Amino acid sequence: MNEPARSEASATEVGADPGRAPLPVDVGRAAVDRASFDEQGFLVLRDWIPSDLRRRLREGWEWSAAFPRTRGDRFVENVADVFSELVRHEVLLDAARPLLGEDLAIYFSRLMVKDETWSGAVPPHQESPYFHGGLRKLMVFVPLAPMNRVNGGLFVVPGSHRFGALGRVNDHEIDLAAFPGMHQHHVDMDLGDVLVFDYLLWHGSEEAIEPRSRPLFHVVYQPSSDGSHYGGRPELACGRWLTDRFLPFHHGVIERGPATAMAMAPASDAPVESLRKRLEPASMTRERGHCTVVHLDDALTSDADGRSRLILWEDDTPLPSPHALHAEIREQGMGRWSHWQDVVFFSATDNSDPRHNGRVYSITLGA
Repeated sequence: MNEPARSEASATEVGADPGRAPLPVDVGRAAVDRASFDEQGFLVLRDWIPSDLRRRLREGWEWSAAFPRTRGDRFVENVADVFSELVRHEVLLDAARPLLGEDLAIYFSRLMVKDETWSGAVPPHQESPYFHGGLRKLMVFVPLAPMNRVNGGLFVVPGSHRFGALGRVNDHEIDLAAFPGMHQHHVDMDLGDVLVFDYLLWHGSEEAIEPRSRPLFHVVYQPSSDGSHYGGRPELACGRWLTDRFLPFHHGVIERGPATAMAMAPASDAPVESLRKRLEPASMTRERGHCTVVHLDDALTSDADGRSRLILWEDDTPLPSPHALHAEIREQGMGRWSHWQDVVFFSATDNSDPRHNGRVYSITLGA
């Protein structure tokens, strides 16, 4: 099978401002340039993955893509075995160890895609507000097909990691105009390339001009002295554990306002229907685009504090895309929603007006 044609434009050429010198971040298989990584916050490792593994990754993606995505968004649930092997493969560890050390843990890995189902923009943001544990994490992206601005490729903001952790910024969108000298740097890649960047580096992606399939495998590594983990159990990538304290995501986090929370989810045998709290149309306000908002009386952990446990129902079906960016809710809708502080931002599954479409919207508290 022939390798897919590679774009002639490199990461140092595409998206650079006129007159701006190319960044020393586009390197081959020979070395990982720690000095450039520390300065710019990212590296593009060209042709890093050997041809036999590229073939297996392409076949693994084709197998995974054959399954329907039940969530209907960018995350792929049926992941081929080759991706589970990849997180501990020397080809990725060779990229991570010079930057984090010899003893590495896996915070999480996931397979995602931008295509006809979801092809929107992701504004500049940091990963750190979404997750937990230490900030010394390494983001690793492996494209499984050509990735460029035509199909909504990634951009990074060079040097932005040196501002540190910003926390939640507005709607978790970073306003580049407020940071003179910061600019988007588009990264064109192909199967065989690897992008690594600092956990605190600002990044995002443009809306696809043509919604072609743009699959991507994403791994987050961290030193094995950090026992935080997003999955069901801690996973060692290489070396040995340097901690005996392990913390799953959201473990031990107590909801604010426990009496109110208990009123929504009592420890009783009450029928499920009685645990639901109906959102009355009169309490809803149309915001912008497809977005409707409703204020809650209950003080519960929201996406602004970590990760909301609310489930939002449209009649008897949970809305499919929680924890969405508010810009996506406004611009795309189709059941996307978010619980932010004491407000629920949401859209109907068919983008109709929830105040007048005759459906019942309600919330329950999930596990």
